[in-house]
Amino acid sequence: MDVFNDSCEFIEPTMLVGDYFQIICNSVCLVIGVPLNLITLYTLVRRQKRLVLVCLPTRYGTPVVMCRKHSLTILMHMQVNITDLCILLFYSLGRVTWLFTWQWHTGLLSCRLMRLLEQFAFASSSNVLVVIAIERMYSLCRPFSVCARARVHITW
Repeated sequence: MDVFNDSCEFIEPTMLVGDYFQIICNSVCLVIGVPLNLITLYTLVRRQKRLVLVCLPTRYGTPVVMCRKHSLTILMHMQVNITDLCILLFYSLGRVTWLFTWQWHTGLLSCRLMRLLEQFAFASSSNVLVVIAIERMYSLCRPFSVCARARVHITW
């Protein structure tokens, strides 16, 4: 579809029914998804910062040492949450803006940066799903293996 006429003036494209549907769906996802993901992320960060008591006997076995125990599951949930936020902010917001204006007003560099961030968000989301699948496989096949947990941390 040519957006310029013979005198090289910009012709406003007409919106289709599918465009309106995409605007509505992406806007609903933004309005609901961003606040819920921010609340969830805040909750997960608070939960991760809590001090968990872990009983670690010393060499002589008498004192108990307190240390911070990071949960791999919480870290994975945080990563999924962050990638969902990135997808909402980079893809959905960019798509709604594009469908309303049909032009990019902020220059070529910002356009390319926006597309790069969009692709990064999708790739990050896919990678997180792969790591979760690997962690689940190791926890089912070798539930008490330290080496399996170390592999998941390395993959992570």
